[in-house]
Amino acid sequence: MKLKLFTLLVFTSVTYLSFAQGVWTQKTDYGGPVDYGGVGFSIGTKGYIVCGGTNLTVWEWDQATDVWTQKTSYPGDNSYKAMGFSIGTKGYYGTGNNAISFNSNNSVFYEFDPAANAWTVKASVPISTHASVGFSIGNKGYIVGGKGHTECYEYDPSTDSWAAKTPYPGLGRENLSAFSIGAKGYVGCGLASGSTNENDFWEFDPLANTWTVRASFGGSVRSSAPAFSIGTKGYIGTGFSGATNGYGGIYYNDFWEWDQSTNVWTAKTNFGGGHRGGGVGFSIGSQGYFGTGADSATGFHKDFWEFDASATSGVKDLQSKSGITIYPNPVGQVLYVKLSQPLQDETTLRIMDVTGRELSTQRINKMQNFLSVDVTSLQAGIYFIWLANSKEIFVKQ
Repeated sequence: MKLKLFTLLVFTSVTYLSFAQGVWTQKTDYGGPVDYGGVGFSIGTKGYIVCGGTNLTVWEWDQATDVWTQKTSYPGDNSYKAMGFSIGTKGYYGTGNNAISFNSNNSVFYEFDPAANAWTVKASVPISTHASVGFSIGNKGYIVGGKGHTECYEYDPSTDSWAAKTPYPGLGRENLSAFSIGAKGYVGCGLASGSTNENDFWEFDPLANTWTVRASFGGSVRSSAPAFSIGTKGYIGTGFSGATNGYGGIYYNDFWEWDQSTNVWTAKTNFGGGHRGGGVGFSIGSQGYFGTGADSATGFHKDFWEFDASATSGVKDLQSKSGITIYPNPVGQVLYVKLSQPLQDETTLRIMDVTGRELSTQRINKMQNFLSVDVTSLQAGIYFIWLANSKEIFVKQ
């Protein structure tokens, strides 16, 4: 059964109750220096944040103990806005540029072995770049894009070799968001041609060596938005938009889920740490993790958060101060609206999606105080209900 989630905004009392899906819990702050543009990946029950800004440190986070431990520093240099991923029990990291001069793109590539706490230089990436994105599918890793680039390369650790794949269909794209689900990779958003933020979203099939456009990212156009996947769902959130790429622009705190089976984006609970861009994201088991990054108002961040996609913030049955209750919430087929007093005038009830598009309208006779709304045809997601008459206006999300 597809469930739809509702929240309620009551204009008469200026009370906003937000009840979106997913719960953020703050964990121990990242152990390294304040960080922007680092890389995150997970191996088993451990998460890793590598470099960022001008630092070359590597930190391991233990999911069981919520403790950060410093590991052997990255042996390369020019590591700002590099790319990375994990395959099996190893992590991989490379490319990037100098965070001070911004003029030294490179193609170096290293393997990290957590058990040995050691780095090993591997075959260089075929292009010198920074602000590209990496992800892994099975026993292969992939690098896509970068400043001025659309190339896609596949890395095989068994042969320590790179193979060219079909280029990314977008314009030269930097600061992309990416994750993998099963045998497919997903790449989207980012800064195109160094000037225009985008929200397009593409699926990469390594076996067919093809790219297929999917539903555009549900939020505003943006770049530097971390991403991860849990099961058959992918997540992208925060990030910023602006004419240039760097420490500035308009920062976001919204957070979105993409369902591989339906190709639908759904707004989730906003990131618990507030607005920012350039953070890192990774998942361990059924939990997602976001942290670090920066914003123009408060600067750089070290906080680190866990996201539980299966939890719901708020309560299932919502009641406004003006005496309106909607239930059940989330809802499967029929939503019930109960008023503490009968309507004094004929009323219009409208259902809208998160973009403000009106999906249905229902007229309600005066003197009613209970009604049912059939929402069977709606896809799973978050919706607004607008219940208006000459006396009051109510909005339900």
